[in-house]
Amino acid sequence: MAIIHEKLYKSESMSKIDFADYISDLADSLFYNHNVNKSRIKLNKNMDKIYFNVDTAIPCGLIINELITNCLKHAFPNDINGEVSIDLLKIEDKYVLSVNDNGVGFPENIDYKNTESLGLQLVTNLVNQIDGTIELDNVDGSSFRIIFKELEYKKRL
Repeated sequence: MAIIHEKLYKSESMSKIDFADYISDLADSLFYNHNVNKSRIKLNKNMDKIYFNVDTAIPCGLIINELITNCLKHAFPNDINGEVSIDLLKIEDKYVLSVNDNGVGFPENIDYKNTESLGLQLVTNLVNQIDGTIELDNVDGSSFRIIFKELEYKKRL
C-alpha cells in the first residue's frame, strides 16, 4: 500500500499508476524483505507499460503481493535454486497477470479456490473484486494466471 501511495504522489495524474513500475518495485521489495539470495532465486519481469486506476491497482497489488510471497515461502524448500516470473500483458481489451515459479509445485491435495489459507482466500476474493478469472497450472512449478479488465473508476460522493 505504501508503494501505491508513493507512486500516486509522484504520478502526473492522481488517478493513474504506472503499474509495471509499481510491480517491479513491489517484487524487488518482497525479495529484499524475505532476504532472498538472488543468486539462488532469480526474478524475471515481463510487463507491458500499463497504467491502472486506483480501483484496479490496489486489488492487483495485493494479489501480486500474496502470490509472490507464497512463491518465496513455499516453492523452494531446502535451498533449491529457482526462478519467479511476473508477467503483465495487455491482450486486446483484457489484461493477463501471471505469477509463476519453477519450484516444487502447488500441493495436489489443496484446492486453491477453497482453502483454509487466508492468503489464498484473499487472492480469490480480490480476483472476484476485479471481475477476473484465475487458473492454476501446476506443471513445472506453480503458475497462477489471472485475466481481467480494468475496473471503471466510479466517482465517489
